Amino acid sequence: MNIRRSNISVLAMRKEPSHRSEMVSQILFGDEVRFHEQNQDWALISTLHDSYCAWIESKHFEQFDTNLDREVIVCNTLIQGKASNRSLHIPFGSYSTILSFFDREDYMNLEAKIEISQLFLLFERIMMDVPYLWGGRTVFGVDCSGLSQLFYRFLGIDLMRDASLQISQGVEIDFEERRIGDLIFFQNDQNKISHVGILRNKQTILHSSGEVRIDQLDAKGIFRSDMNIHTHRMHSIRRIL
Repeated sequence: MNIRRSNISVLAMRKEPSHRSEMVSQILFGDEVRFHEQNQDWALISTLHDSYCAWIESKHFEQFDTNLDREVIVCNTLIQGKASNRSLHIPFGSYSTILSFFDREDYMNLEAKIEISQLFLLFERIMMDVPYLWGGRTVFGVDCSGLSQLFYRFLGIDLMRDASLQISQGVEIDFEERRIGDLIFFQNDQNKISHVGILRNKQTILHSSGEVRIDQLDAKGIFRSDMNIHTHRMHSIRRIL
């Protein structure tokens, strides 16, 4: 079983083995991946934390680290430093060992417990206004399910990659029983899952739609007060914690 840990800041995962193919997700520094097959210059891999399968350039997999140790999760926007005579840029939400250039505020130990209210404060400081990016998982661009996946990573829980997969996790909750941290799912006109956000309190939701933002929530769905319209139609609520 060929498993390695990424030592690259962020790397695109593509639907097909081509630079022209859409980016479906990203590998962050410290993510562990499993090799499946090679197609000329491309490698088909899956990420261990969510079993998401896609293509990356094979040269990058060959550069990945065989040391799978990890101790901390990065809780600062972007850490820049050097290790083994090369520059490193490590983004928010990455796994790592403790590196010599880390400051104490740069990371959280994986064994540590963070209160969910404090986690919202962290995400509002780091991720607010980050632009929406299909397949994105970083402070430079994130999609809706990438945001919820990063959020739950800090709680020690691995979510699946897409909203349509995340809805299979946890248990369904009635709207009246909702509480902070629940995942709220929304549906399109074909009644398919098209969006997900994290309940911040009973009246508001943190989500990525255009950018990472906080909007009002009611039984119909997401209400944009600045536009005076509902933008997303409620499907269901799932409790993961």
